[in-house]
Amino acid sequence: MSPAPHERPLPACASRWELAPNLPDYTTTYTQFQWSQAQQLLLQGSDTEAPYHLNIAHLTVDRHAAGPLREQLALRWLGPDGQTRDYSYAQLSALSN
Repeated sequence: MSPAPHERPLPACASRWELAPNLPDYTTTYTQFQWSQAQQLLLQGSDTEAPYHLNIAHLTVDRHAAGPLREQLALRWLGPDGQTRDYSYAQLSALSN
C-alpha cells in the first residue's frame, strides 16, 4: 500500500523551489506537535485582559494588510468556468471590514 499524499517525501527538486514549503516533513511535524506550542504561537500579541480570545481575522488577514505584505496575493478564486479573481491582503481586509 502506498503512503498517503501527505506522508510522501518532497521531490528532490524541492530544494530548487523559489519558496520553501511551509511543511517539509509532515510525519515529524505530526509526531512533535503540541497544542500548548500552537496556542502560544496563536496568542502572541493577544489582549492581556482576555488572553484566551483569538481574533482569527486579524491573524489571517489584517496583520498582513497592515504590513509589508499588504499587496501580496492572499486569495485566488477559481470560478467554475475558468475565470479567476485575485485578492491582496489589503483588498481582503477592506472587503471584510
